[in-house]
Amino acid sequence: MSELKLENVSRWYGNVVAVNGVSMTIGPGAPGCSARTAPGSPR
Repeated sequence: MSELKLENVSRWYGNVVAVNGVSMTIGPGAPGCSARTAPGSPR
């Protein structure tokens, strides 16, 4: 299995900062991150 890693992520809405400098790692088995449970995927 793979992991999802985000480093120093920022999100702006116009001139408003919603998220600034966030880093995280999501490992295997995190709820909602599996392609087989994504909306529209075959079950």
